[in-house]
Amino acid sequence: MKNYSAAIAFYRDMCFQRIQVSVPTMGMVINCYCLEGRSDLGFATLGASFKRGLAPNVVTFGTLLKGYFRQHRVSEAQELFKKIIREKVCQPDEMMIGIIIDGLSKAGNTEKSIEFLRIMENEDMKLDCIQYNPIIDALMKDKMMDQALDLFHEMIEKRIAPTVVTYTCLIRGFCNLRIWDEVKRFLAEMTRFGIALDAVTYNILIDSYCKEGRMKDAEGMLQNMIKRGVTPTIITYNTMMEGYCLQGHVDKAKSIFDNMVSGGIVPDIVSFNVLINGYNKQLKFIEAMHLSQEIQHKGLTLDIRSYDVILKGMFQLGECCAAKELFSKIQMSSLKPSFYTYCVMLDGLCKNRDIGEALLLLDKMEVDGVELDINYHVYHNH
Repeated sequence: MKNYSAAIAFYRDMCFQRIQVSVPTMGMVINCYCLEGRSDLGFATLGASFKRGLAPNVVTFGTLLKGYFRQHRVSEAQELFKKIIREKVCQPDEMMIGIIIDGLSKAGNTEKSIEFLRIMENEDMKLDCIQYNPIIDALMKDKMMDQALDLFHEMIEKRIAPTVVTYTCLIRGFCNLRIWDEVKRFLAEMTRFGIALDAVTYNILIDSYCKEGRMKDAEGMLQNMIKRGVTPTIITYNTMMEGYCLQGHVDKAKSIFDNMVSGGIVPDIVSFNVLINGYNKQLKFIEAMHLSQEIQHKGLTLDIRSYDVILKGMFQLGECCAAKELFSKIQMSSLKPSFYTYCVMLDGLCKNRDIGEALLLLDKMEVDGVELDINYHVYHNH
């Protein structure tokens, strides 16, 4: 169980009792702060460690850098790294360099991450796929395929062996662009070099087939996944269910759902949302409502998407009063109705001839600063 607050409280108690804290313990505390979204307190803990005469190591600094990037505090991460170099507090290793490059790449600073890679090369830093993979991934997501392939070939020339992560970055990019010849080429290359696909790679391929309506190919990929000893994840099952629902085969989606449960995988809110939406599109509102009740019985927290689907089903069943009551509960909860929620309410009220309530809702939307635009008219006309 990830109880970061308890770990931090235990550390504070140690300090209060003047118990000597080790560098690894300090690193774990900093990591807890960062995972709680409080990298500022992580930095304060780092400062406290110096006052206690401790010498934080490269792992400790790497943890804090990762925390800054996770919170999108890129400039602070860069300043910390400059301080590490300037004051020579520790010797950056390949892992720390990977954290910097990964953070810059995910923040959309791909050019800076490439520039940083070149600086490290000039410093004779031994580089591997940990540094190259994030840049290749960022370039593929930016649809800069040629640059990504150039970097990939550069890796090969430098005798840096690509991993399943490297190939997955390339395959994801080409799947998104539906360039299947390149996908097949890299899959064949992985087979030739004895690199096994992992769950992430399989999920990407299954998702792409489902989005194209190629359910036979998706089914084949799922069977291949199981045959190769790779355990399907909840993402795999949710993707397959959504694929079937998009094709109007909600019964097949329910079969996948049942197989998932019998296989010991607990459905999440996404699983239920996919099925409920599928039932609604097939006008099977009773089944959708039963599933929504099951969600609550299982103690899952409903998100606004779940409520949107439930509200739509209520209106379709003519349960206008129940829908209005549920909407009132949503407004009083910590959830915030989305633009789509308002569209569902207005559409449902109008179709159930409750025009007065619809006009009152429009007035409330105006007070709350929710504006109807062309998106509502597109939704309403469909």
